[in-house]
Amino acid sequence: MTAFTQTLIEEYAITNLNNWELWFMGRHFGLKSRLSDFTTDDTIAFQFAIENAGESSARIYCLDIESSSFELIQQDELREVNPFTFNRPCMIHPAPLYSDIAVKKLGVSRIQIQRGNFLYQPLESITTPINSQFYPEHWKIFEIHPEHFGSIKKEIEAETRNCMDMPLLKYSNDLDKKCAEININSLM
Repeated sequence: MTAFTQTLIEEYAITNLNNWELWFMGRHFGLKSRLSDFTTDDTIAFQFAIENAGESSARIYCLDIESSSFELIQQDELREVNPFTFNRPCMIHPAPLYSDIAVKKLGVSRIQIQRGNFLYQPLESITTPINSQFYPEHWKIFEIHPEHFGSIKKEIEAETRNCMDMPLLKYSNDLDKKCAEININSLM
């Protein structure tokens, strides 16, 4: 997190993010953390699922937050809480401030486009797969075979008028590369 924070300060003059916003921002650029992002938009979920699937099947994991054991917390409620010591699994709905900063200072809109929440896992539960932390009735997994990708894309394009072959979510940014380097260096 220190290396990511330094990059934001030195290369982008971003200095006013709290620890949670730093984690949210880092997660959107691939920084490893105890956060998993969930979108509320099925089109975005589909794009992420097929993005690197190639000839393999893609999976979309759907969580019923209303009936799950994970509480939904607004980021503002965590203002005085340190993410490094917080010890309660939950979904966090981020405040819009950090996404505005990303658009204005980084020229990146993917954070706003994704419209989602973050699942926060305490350190002691991080090695347990997410889907096994829920009751099966709160969790659905949709598997999409590659031969259906094209027809689903066409159906979405007809309904939303969005081109599904455009990289709407992941225009490359130097922070993606920097976070990949940080991830590798943290393993050494």
